[in-house]
Amino acid sequence: MPQAKPLSPIYLASAYNLPILDADIYAREAVSLGSPILGAIAQRYGEQILLPDGSLNRQKLGEIIFNRQDERNWIDNLIHPNCARSLSQSNKLSPPHKH
Repeated sequence: MPQAKPLSPIYLASAYNLPILDADIYAREAVSLGSPILGAIAQRYGEQILLPDGSLNRQKLGEIIFNRQDERNWIDNLIHPNCARSLSQSNKLSPPHKH
């Protein structure tokens, strides 16, 4: 079951016009259909890591990376730099906060 997001970011975004920078969103975008990262994952683990529509089978990937630390490290090293770039880029695009 997906975990609910805390309400505090939503409150801060609406009350103070602050952007919500969510690494989970960037991680999902990094492995979106047709992305180079998804291609690298499929190349490493084979077509069984993909759903019939070509998207990532997150359950299958979880079975691999949560049982093998070396594979978790590989995935983290693949996805985290992309997420950091996306967060940085979003932060640069966000207007400065005015009091």
